Amino acid sequence: MVMYASISPDGKYVVVASTDNIVRVWSIEGEVLSELRSHTGIIFHAKFSPDSKRIATCSADKTVCLWDLHGNLLHKMTGHTSQVFSVEFTKAGDGLISTSQEILMWDLNGNLQQKIAHAVSPCTRVNIFPDGKKLLASYFDNKIKVLDFDGHVLTEINTEKLPSEIAITPKGDKIVFTTDEGALFIYSTDGELLYSREGYGGMSLSADGKFIAASRNKPNTIVDLFEFPLFYEDFQKNDWAEPLSNKNKIEYEIVNYNNLLASTDDELLKYALKYYIIDYVRAEDTMKAQEYENMLEGMFRHMVDIGSTPSNFIRYLKLPYLKFLKDSTYNYSEKTNEIYQLIYKTKSTEEMLEIASDLIDYYTVKEADSAAVDKAILLYNKVISKENNSQEYCDRIAEECIWKALILIQRKQPEKTLTLAEYAQSIAPDNEMVRLKLPLLYLLNDRWDMAEKEYRKRINESTKGGERYRDVYMRSIQLFQLSKIVHPDYQKVFELMNEESFDKNDE
Repeated sequence: MVMYASISPDGKYVVVASTDNIVRVWSIEGEVLSELRSHTGIIFHAKFSPDSKRIATCSADKTVCLWDLHGNLLHKMTGHTSQVFSVEFTKAGDGLISTSQEILMWDLNGNLQQKIAHAVSPCTRVNIFPDGKKLLASYFDNKIKVLDFDGHVLTEINTEKLPSEIAITPKGDKIVFTTDEGALFIYSTDGELLYSREGYGGMSLSADGKFIAASRNKPNTIVDLFEFPLFYEDFQKNDWAEPLSNKNKIEYEIVNYNNLLASTDDELLKYALKYYIIDYVRAEDTMKAQEYENMLEGMFRHMVDIGSTPSNFIRYLKLPYLKFLKDSTYNYSEKTNEIYQLIYKTKSTEEMLEIASDLIDYYTVKEADSAAVDKAILLYNKVISKENNSQEYCDRIAEECIWKALILIQRKQPEKTLTLAEYAQSIAPDNEMVRLKLPLLYLLNDRWDMAEKEYRKRINESTKGGERYRDVYMRSIQLFQLSKIVHPDYQKVFELMNEESFDKNDE
């Protein structure tokens, strides 16, 4: 049975330790190049030197052996008091470290250089940190320790289960290990758990630290290969945060609340408002909700202080109403009036149009401010005045209002649709969309008289006998019915359509 296999640093050879007391060296193509015979017990571990020219082995016979690639025994080291479980070359390749009941250091001539540590529980594996100044050791008593070369314990991790494999990232900032009963863990070098994943009994870390190959702790299963997880501290240390979107910066906590209070990035602040408002809504207890409310208020004040883009404040409008829903005694009018005043400070035409559109969208939120549509119209009027009653802007605003009105109808919120429709008609009476959709909006607001009047006006003005209008209205009502938007006056519409069709046929 194979106990351990290792690939040489130059990628040309494989060394295999097994229970038949023989170590075999293979070419990477699969040819057996040599057999290393000297141990009289199970061989637990075998490792190549950094230059790939030597092999170190250790065994249940309490010895450590040093070999060349051709199978020649160079040195046999004795000194351990019990079976030796692992061996490792130093980073410079000028020495060996072996582990048993004690951790010993040897030179390449087989001389004992140092007894690094002794423990009640045997050490099963040892790795050397990339800087060559510390050791990572695992023990039979379910512990992993970071040691210096004098044996002082710098960090100790209680793994609860027996560690099976251990590794250190190339930068020496994280520890990776698996346990016999099936779990993979990543810790910081000071003992903080960063990541865990169930179901793995063995693993290997790629040389560049970017991938983990982990074997599942079940028979007849394949090895999983996955990317090494990224952590918050990695983004900070490596300055990786900048390419991330604002959404990711907030969600991954690359940017925290204190960072936001120092930021002048309008887009970042806008997304943060949206993100924290969602957290406020999801908060399950009063204290957590209060925490998010205080954060939002702090961000709001910061945005006021830095003169943030007025359109950003519309995101904050949701908070007073959400707070009111949590506490019906809360008076939100003072806060909303303050926000509206900030919004009205904008002088940009495009921003005014964006804010007005957002205000109408905001009105569709359950329990939202019923005056939001009226305030949007005030902004639209401001745009029209600023642009000297430009027909282009009048048409653009009118069509926006009609579309918003139809959306409100689809959401079964018809209350303000007529306000939007009549406003659209007042600023762009000849706009084709306004003329086409106005009768439908009158109909769904219980204004059959105006709906019929506008419809007949369209028919009389049409050079094609109104066939196009009839088709549009019939399709629209069918879509309303499919959306379960019902109205008793639909029958009147059908009768009116039939009347118009009959009149046309008579002609």
